[in-house]
Amino acid sequence: MYICFKETEVGVAKGSCDNISFSNIFECHIEALNKGVILSTIRATHHSHTLGSIITTAAIERLNLQVNDSINFFVKATELSLEEMV
Repeated sequence: MYICFKETEVGVAKGSCDNISFSNIFECHIEALNKGVILSTIRATHHSHTLGSIITTAAIERLNLQVNDSINFFVKATELSLEEMV
């Protein structure tokens, strides 16, 4: 089974996230950043899996995100879907 979600439905945090309501938290390392004028993409690894996020460029700058940073990806449970591996 695959766990699937839209890259636009991912929240990103840098630093401690002890008190948060999200139950789907993925500790990741940033592999690549692609900054656009308004939106940017993040490619990160969680164990051996590659995850992606699309967030605003302003958020990347506010969080001072850099390649190799440790971050947390958050996905609401209602945004997850399961897909069978074929």
